[in-house]
Amino acid sequence: MHKVESKTFLLLSTLICIYIVLRAICVPVLHDEASNFFVNVQHGEFIPFYSDWEAGNHFFNTFLTSSLQWLFGDSLFIFRLASLLFLPVYLLYIWKLSHLFNNSIIRWVFILTFVLNTYLIEFFALGRGYGMSIALLLGGLYYLFEYLRLFRRSALIKFCLFLTFATAANLTMVLPFALISFYLGIQTLINEDHPFRGKRITSIVFWSGIPIVLFGGLGVLMNRLGVLYYGIKTSIWEATVKSLLKAFVQTNTNVPQIIVAGLFIFALVTSIIYLVRNRKIGLSDLGLFSIYFFFGLIIASFIMRFTFDTNFAEDRTALYFFPAFIILFLLLIDRIPKLKILGGIFLLFPILFFVRANMNHSTYWGYQQIDQFTFDYIKEKAKESDEIPTVGMYSISVINWFYFNYSDGETMIPLADCDAYPGGKSDFLLIDKSKLKGWEKNYREINYWGYSKISLLERKEKLIRRKIFSMTIDLAINKDSPHQTQVIKEFTKDDTKDYYAEFNFFVNSNGKTARSAIHFDVIYPEDSVYRKHGIPLNWVRRTWDNNQFKAGVILQDLPPGKESINFTLLNNYHDSKTEIKGEVTLWELVAK
Repeated sequence: MHKVESKTFLLLSTLICIYIVLRAICVPVLHDEASNFFVNVQHGEFIPFYSDWEAGNHFFNTFLTSSLQWLFGDSLFIFRLASLLFLPVYLLYIWKLSHLFNNSIIRWVFILTFVLNTYLIEFFALGRGYGMSIALLLGGLYYLFEYLRLFRRSALIKFCLFLTFATAANLTMVLPFALISFYLGIQTLINEDHPFRGKRITSIVFWSGIPIVLFGGLGVLMNRLGVLYYGIKTSIWEATVKSLLKAFVQTNTNVPQIIVAGLFIFALVTSIIYLVRNRKIGLSDLGLFSIYFFFGLIIASFIMRFTFDTNFAEDRTALYFFPAFIILFLLLIDRIPKLKILGGIFLLFPILFFVRANMNHSTYWGYQQIDQFTFDYIKEKAKESDEIPTVGMYSISVINWFYFNYSDGETMIPLADCDAYPGGKSDFLLIDKSKLKGWEKNYREINYWGYSKISLLERKEKLIRRKIFSMTIDLAINKDSPHQTQVIKEFTKDDTKDYYAEFNFFVNSNGKTARSAIHFDVIYPEDSVYRKHGIPLNWVRRTWDNNQFKAGVILQDLPPGKESINFTLLNNYHDSKTEIKGEVTLWELVAK
C-alpha cells in the first residue's frame, strides 16, 4: 500500500476515536446499559455458573467494566471505558484485513464499510460487550488468514485466544468460533506436506476445543433456563436479515431487503462459479474459506434451531454475519475486476454515518432514552416542594431514570405511575404526547426530544392529596429470613377515585450493594396481587447506612371493594442483612 493510504487511514481513525470518545461522554445512558450496570457490573460477579445467568452472555465485559469502576469510580464514562479501549483494536484489524484486497477501490470500500458504520461503531461508546466482541472477531479472522497462509503455530494460538475472548464478551460468538475451528481441524488433517500435523491438531483441540465446549455447554444451559431470549424461531429472514437491516439502515421498507436478497443471490452464484473454476484449490485458499464461513453460518443457524431449539439470532446477537458477508462479497469481486462497481453499494454505510452523526442520542433504542435536562428539571422542582413529585413514564424507561438518580448521588426518588401507558395523574409525564388525548387541558410541555418523540409534560395544577391514613413500617431480613411482609391496612376503595402511596424510610444494609428490594402490593379480595412498585435498593445507591429513602406510587383504575395493602422487604440474593424503618402514607388524589 502507498504511504498516502496509511496516512489517510490514520487520520480517519483518529477522527473516529475522537468522535466516539465524545459520544461516550455526551450520550445519555440507554436502557440496555442501565440494565447491564445494575444486574451485572455493579455486583462485579462475572464467573459463568456462579453469577447472574444473564451476566454469562457478556462476562468478559462485566469483568473489565467492574474492574475499571473499582479503580476509577462508577461514572458513565468509566462504565463505557472498557468498550472504548477496544476501538483501537477494531481499527487496527480493519487496516490489517484490508491488505487482503488487491484492488485499492475495493480495499477502501472495505475500510469505509467498517470504520464509518454507525451501528458497529457506536457500540464502542456503550457499556456493552458487542463492540469488543466484533473487534476481537476481526482480530481472530486476521490471525486465521495468517495461519492459512503461513501455517505458523503462533498465528493459530492468537486466533484461538482472540475468539475465546470475543465469545467471552458476547456468547453468541461461539457459533463462528466452532465453525472456524472445525475448518482448521480439517485443513490441518489433510495437509500432508506439513510434518507437525499431530501437534497442530493437539493445539487446535486444546486452544479452541476446550473453550468451545465450555461456552457451548453454558449456552445450552442458558437456553434451557430461558435466558437466551433474543431472536425468534419462525424465520431466519425475519429474525436475522430484517433485524440486521433495521439496525444498520434504520428502515423496515422492502427496498433494502430486495437489495440484500439480490446481493445474496449474486454471492451464491459467484461462489459456485468460483468453486467450479478453482476445483483444485486447497483449504488454505481465502476465497474458499470465506464461502464456507458465510454459508456455514447460515446452515449452522438452522442446525442450532432444529437440534437445540434455539432462536435465530437477531441484530446485535447476529453481528458475525456482517463481517462474514462483507469479506466474502468483496473478496469475490476483488478477484473479478469487472464487477468492482458492485462494491459501491456498501458506500451507503458511510453516507448513513454522516446523516446520523450526533452527540446527544443513540441511533437505536432511542424510544427508551431520557435526556439530562429532563432529570435535572424534575429534581429541582422536587427540591422546591415538601411533597415527593410523581413521574409517569413508559416502563422500559424506568431503569434509565433510576440510573440518572443513582449517578446523581442523592436518595430522592421522584418516581411513580410506571405503567406501560402512564395515565394523566402524575405531576410529570415523560411520554409521546400524541398518545395521550387532551393532554393540553391539564399539562404544559416543558421539553421535547425529537429523536425519541418523548415530551416532558408538567401538570398545570397538582392534584390535592387528602390523607387517608399513615402507618409505621419496621422490617428486617437476612439470609435466614429472606423476606418479610407487613400488612399496612385494609381500606374500602371508591372506584371513581385514585390514590397515592408515599414511602419515607431509613435504610441500613450490610450487603455489598444492598441487593434487597422493596415491593408494594395491593391484594384484591380474590387474592390476586396488584404489584405496583418494586425497587431494588441497589438501583438507588450502592451502600446504605441509615440513609433516607423516599418514593411514591399512584394507584389508579382499581376495582371497587376492600383491599389490603402489603409492604414487602425481599432479599433477592440471600447474602445481606437489611433493615427499614419509617412510614407509609396513603392519600386520596383530588382535583381542584
